Amino acid sequence: MRARQVKPWLVVVALVAVAVVLVWWRPEAARRGGPQVRAVTVETLKVVRQDFPLKLRGEGFVRSRYTLNLNAEVSGVVLTVAENALPGSDLKAGDWVLQIEPRSYQLALSRALAEAASARLGYLEEQSRAEQAVADWRRLQGNKPVPDMIARVPHLEAARAAWEAAREQVAWARWQLEKTWVRVPFDAEILALNVSPGQRINAGEVLGQAIDRRHLEVRLPLPAMETGWLESRLSDGLKVELVSAQSGRTWTAIAKRLIASLNDDTRQTRLIADLVDSDDAPRVGEFVHATIDAGVLPQALVVPESSVYENTFVYVVEGQQLQRRPVHVLWRDGEQAIIGEGLEENSLLVVTPLGNLPSGTPVVIKGSEADRGRRQRREQHP
Repeated sequence: MRARQVKPWLVVVALVAVAVVLVWWRPEAARRGGPQVRAVTVETLKVVRQDFPLKLRGEGFVRSRYTLNLNAEVSGVVLTVAENALPGSDLKAGDWVLQIEPRSYQLALSRALAEAASARLGYLEEQSRAEQAVADWRRLQGNKPVPDMIARVPHLEAARAAWEAAREQVAWARWQLEKTWVRVPFDAEILALNVSPGQRINAGEVLGQAIDRRHLEVRLPLPAMETGWLESRLSDGLKVELVSAQSGRTWTAIAKRLIASLNDDTRQTRLIADLVDSDDAPRVGEFVHATIDAGVLPQALVVPESSVYENTFVYVVEGQQLQRRPVHVLWRDGEQAIIGEGLEENSLLVVTPLGNLPSGTPVVIKGSEADRGRRQRREQHP
C-alpha cells in the first residue's frame, strides 16, 4: 500500500496556527516586554530640623582625685599607731597615723638651740667690738674713712652668718621632731597600713596608702565623635547625673575636664566629672551609670538610628522610587542619630527595615492612595 503524501501547504498552515496559539497564550508579563518588579511598601518619616536636647551616656568607677602613699620622713622606731588609723578608717586633715620615737630628735633640737644661743652671743659680742673699734678710730683719726678691718666688718659678717646658720639648724631640728608624727594632709580614708609598734623604719619608706575623700571624680569613656560638643561647653559646668549600678542611689557631678587623647585600648576619650557633695558621696570604686546634660543642639536633623544602615547611608523616597543617600552621622545613642551631611530637610526618610536594595526600586508609601488602591485590588482579586 502506497504511503499517503502530505501536501506542503497543509504544513505551512499548521505551523502558523501553532505560532498564533503560542503568542495568544503566553504570560501577560511577557507580552508587556519583560518581568515587572513588584513595588515595596514602606513607611516614611518627613525629616525636619529641631532643637535637640543632647544627653550623652557613659559609665565608670568612682575614684579619688588624689592617692597618697604614707611615707616616713625621718628614721626611727615606731612608738605608737593611732587606733583610728587602721584600714577603712576616715581621718581629718592633720590627724596623726603613727609616732616615731622622738627622743633623739628632741636632743638634736636642744643642741641646735644651744648652738644658736652661742652664735647669737658671738654675734652680739662682735657687734660690740666693732662699735668700740669705730669709736677709737674716730677719736684718734677724726673723720677719716674707717678701714673694714678696723671696723671689724669681716668679723661681724662671719658672726652674723654663723648665727643665721644656727637658726636654720634649729628650724631643721624642729621640723624633724614634728615629722616623728606621720599625719594625713587632707581628709582621707586609710586603705592600707603596713607597720606596727616597735618596728624600725627608714626615711622615705612607704608605710601605707590613703585616698582623698574630699575630691571624688568619675572618668567616663566617651566616643571621640562626642568630644566636639563637650569641649565648647565644659566652661558652663555641665551637669552629670550618676546612678549606682548596685544600690540605685543617685548623685550629682559637674563635668570639669576632658582627656582628649584616645585611650590605646578603647580608642575613646575620657570625661572627668567631679562630685558636688563629698559628705554624701559614693564609696571609692563604686560603679555608676552617668547621664550628661550636654545642652541643646539647635536645628539638628534627628532620625531614628535604625534608619541608618552601616552608619553610612539611608533610604529616601523620591517620585515613588527608592533612593540611597550617603550620610555623615555626627552622633548616635542606640535610638536616635544626628545627621550632619547628606540628608536634606523635608526628605521622606524610609523607616521600614530594608535589605540591600538598589536606587530606583519602585515603592508605595504605606497609607497613600496607591497603597489603599492596591489593597482594594487584592481584596477584589484574592
